Amino acid sequence: MLSCFVRRLFSSCSRQHRLAAVRRRAHRPLFVESLEARAVMSATTWGPSPQVAGQSAPQPAVPTFADKALSATIQYDASVRLVWSDVRNATRLSIDVQTSDNRWRPIVDNLNPSQRAFTFVDGEPGRSYTFRVTAYDNTGHTASTNSKTLTVPKVSELAKQNSATIDALDVAHNWLRNKKTNETYCNVFVSVATAQLGAPIPQKLANDQQGWLLGQVAVGHWRELSARDAQLAANRGAVVVASWKNPVDHGHIAMVRPDADTFDSSRGPLVAQAGWTNMNRVYVGNANSFGSHLGEVRYFAFVRN
Repeated sequence: MLSCFVRRLFSSCSRQHRLAAVRRRAHRPLFVESLEARAVMSATTWGPSPQVAGQSAPQPAVPTFADKALSATIQYDASVRLVWSDVRNATRLSIDVQTSDNRWRPIVDNLNPSQRAFTFVDGEPGRSYTFRVTAYDNTGHTASTNSKTLTVPKVSELAKQNSATIDALDVAHNWLRNKKTNETYCNVFVSVATAQLGAPIPQKLANDQQGWLLGQVAVGHWRELSARDAQLAANRGAVVVASWKNPVDHGHIAMVRPDADTFDSSRGPLVAQAGWTNMNRVYVGNANSFGSHLGEVRYFAFVRN
């Protein structure tokens, strides 16, 4: 009898609990179930919920340098070597130089973005330059390195070495002379000097040497320059000669040598010469050099590979 009573009691309690649970569920607000269902659907079907107001949208990738530092060094020939870090998200690079009015002007504006170095060879001796590198993408975004300023020396280390080679020949005191006339030969001196400097000119008459040089210009081995550019090229370390072709007699040829003084067009470049007067340092316009033929002199620089 007792066991039957207990079973009826527990059975009755169980029914009461189930009825209470049904009543609680029946009175639960519908919007709670709706919110829960939407949350489950969003998480399981559509992924993360939409962006919450106030959060920033993802930014597009823009050009970025790994390091904004720019390295700039003067090379042996007075050229400037620029080196920079890796750049990401760029389609092109430009090398910029700052002008006198503090604006930036590109000297090269379509470098491959994978390039990490550039050599500037057109610097004027004695002038200061400020450089930077700028990266661009196709949408107008840019990034630049820090700027770097340096001064191109008036005479490069290579030019100083060339001067020492010319000085060692001691053309003013120690050169070949014609025993009968006591003359020396400008063409022989230039042939020997250029050979020692690594840019040999054949031993011909001075007029013929100019013809040979013009032929070399045509094939790109030498290039013809103005008087001012000839002096600047010699100051950078190029092998440069001055040549005058005499239409009626022997011409004249001389070595253009480095000169730290400011160029003066009225006197022309500085040269070392043999001839009627042997001189280690004399300007083209001097009466003992090319003199009155200053305006007829042509200048040639050797093109190194």
